[in-house]
Amino acid sequence: MRSIKALQNSLSRAGSYCRRGGWGHLSRSPLLGGGVRHHLSEAAAQGRETPHSHQPQHQDHDSSESGMLSRLGDLLFYTIAEGQERIPIHKFTTALKATGLQTSDPRLRDCMSQMRRMVRETSSGGLLDRDLFRKCVSRNIVLLTQAFRKKFVIPDFEEFTSHVDRIFEDAKELTGGKVAAYIPQLAKSNPDLWGVSLCTVDGQRHSVGHTKIPFCLQSCVKPLTYAISISTLGTDYVHKFVGKEPSGLRYNKLSLNEEGIPHNPMVNAGAIVVSSLIKMDCNKAEKFDFVSSLTAQPLAAFLHGMLSIPAAPVPGSNPTLMVHQPILEALFPEVLQYLNKMAGNEYMGFSNATFQSEKETGDRNYAIGYYLKEKKCFPKGVDMMAALDLYFQLCSVEVTCESGSVMAATLANGGICPITGESVLSAEAVRNTLSLMHSCGMYDFSGQFAFHFQLCPQGGPASQVSCVRSHPPGGAQYHGNDVSITSPGQAGQQL
Repeated sequence: MRSIKALQNSLSRAGSYCRRGGWGHLSRSPLLGGGVRHHLSEAAAQGRETPHSHQPQHQDHDSSESGMLSRLGDLLFYTIAEGQERIPIHKFTTALKATGLQTSDPRLRDCMSQMRRMVRETSSGGLLDRDLFRKCVSRNIVLLTQAFRKKFVIPDFEEFTSHVDRIFEDAKELTGGKVAAYIPQLAKSNPDLWGVSLCTVDGQRHSVGHTKIPFCLQSCVKPLTYAISISTLGTDYVHKFVGKEPSGLRYNKLSLNEEGIPHNPMVNAGAIVVSSLIKMDCNKAEKFDFVSSLTAQPLAAFLHGMLSIPAAPVPGSNPTLMVHQPILEALFPEVLQYLNKMAGNEYMGFSNATFQSEKETGDRNYAIGYYLKEKKCFPKGVDMMAALDLYFQLCSVEVTCESGSVMAATLANGGICPITGESVLSAEAVRNTLSLMHSCGMYDFSGQFAFHFQLCPQGGPASQVSCVRSHPPGGAQYHGNDVSITSPGQAGQQL
């Protein structure tokens, strides 16, 4: 759209003007804070001209900052308005979406809330004059300026998404493969479902296909469990019990390395051992409590209006959202709390049907558990059955492609959720996790995948694949059968 392109180009030129005028550069942070204040202070200290440099030096820095942000707001308004005195809200939101930002982005909550309030409380009919517009965008002007100046990791997001959509349609024609049947509940997956979601480190979002359909994380939870362990216990301790090398074998083989420990945390044996390390001196309930303590954000507000988790089965309710066991009744929301933080407070659920199905039919994992116990792979005092139970529960956590892509982007962004700005994982945990995803995440296909594609993947049954790449995006894809395993790699190679 011509007006959107003109807006972005004008703001890009304006950014150069601002730098020449001595305003300093805007903070890279998505939220207004010390970055802008620091650069203004630095400019004043070095004697460069600022919008208020003619005033006494003891003037409050907030006044300088306010003047700069006011001018940015005016510039943004005039460029969108294109000579008009008022602009319709939908014109602003259309231009915003062209940059890759969504109106539901938590960082833009203030801006969108103000716009909705203006519509309710004024007779403007959804039209904003300069003053109203400036009030709406003032608290988010740094993020908006970055977006419209094309300073995000993907500057021309519309062109990028057109490539993604074309690749999606090409992959859609691949109709072979079969659904995973080793767990009865997974055998019920719809093989025709196909969705791809992307989220960049700047929070640019794009989804195509069936991206709002919940599915269980299954093996895609393995990197997350490993990252929790590294963040809390450290690399040296965790790798006393699990290796760092690809095995070259199937993910569910009864096999140990030369040191007598599982080859890596991405195969089932390694993931079960890593699960046992989470507060290994606690029982199952206390382990769930520990995971929940890693975040201070209450889940109640998230659950309100989004998920209903009854304390007991309710006739006619969705059985996949019912929690029957006493431990899970009390602690399931606590488990979701941590993963929800990685997903930027987007969709999280739990499939009790899948959990029960895994417990009833997971003979292979029970065999692995007893094999690990025989070989003394667990730390002293660990309850092997409790470790398996926790592993089954974590595999049964549900996400959508959209929430899963934010989790992948959190890894791509060094452990900081791109749409909330919250620090979730340590830098050490992210580094280790991405290294192992690259070398081991696709199991016995990892070498082939790493050779052809520059991505850090983690594969799961029913073709869930989470791919992490710092540039351009983190992403998640879901397909009901196993035919799409190379699609994320093909997409990454073409983009």
